[in-house]
Amino acid sequence: MIGYTKVNNERSETIELIKLMDSTVKGSIWQIKSVGGESTLNTGKQRMFPDVVIYGDVARTQILQGWEVKMPDVQITDIDFIHDAQRKADVLGVNSCFIWNFSCGVLYIKDNQTWGKVREWNQLSYINSRDDVTTYKSDWEASIKHILSDLNYLFVSGELYPAKIGDIISDTIFSVIISRNKQIVAENIKSASISDTTIYACTVGKTK
Repeated sequence: MIGYTKVNNERSETIELIKLMDSTVKGSIWQIKSVGGESTLNTGKQRMFPDVVIYGDVARTQILQGWEVKMPDVQITDIDFIHDAQRKADVLGVNSCFIWNFSCGVLYIKDNQTWGKVREWNQLSYINSRDDVTTYKSDWEASIKHILSDLNYLFVSGELYPAKIGDIISDTIFSVIISRNKQIVAENIKSASISDTTIYACTVGKTK
């Protein structure tokens, strides 16, 4: 048998992170209702992919915050890491962003067009390598649950606010909204056509 070495990659760990976050908020009475990572942001000139997106509804149409995720070999003070999160937050139209490297988490808030660090969660400073992410998985999972609780309080208090739907340019989000509402709209038109001859005339042959 050929031996192999397991490589902890950033993408797989981010997927595990999203699963944990989503399961933590589901069924809660929090303002944070869902967590995903599939949204594509289109600025008109380029497309960006937030690693994690926190939503204020189960349908995932109200964006609360975006996260950027790196492994612990990327320092939490890395300028590109920080700026990437802030740039995507500007596109999202939210006043906050979060960066996480499994060793530390930092919350940034934009006030008067200026981004500033307002809080840091650094209880996991002993996680320094990709192997540590696996070894201390239960530790960072507990920390994430605590962070989500803290962030939820800030959303409820109004210190952090969601994006307005009109401010979002997201290929994925709008396609999801259209897809999820298409059947509802079709059923409403069909119902209306029963009592409205004009609508009926327009829908004959199209709803079959």
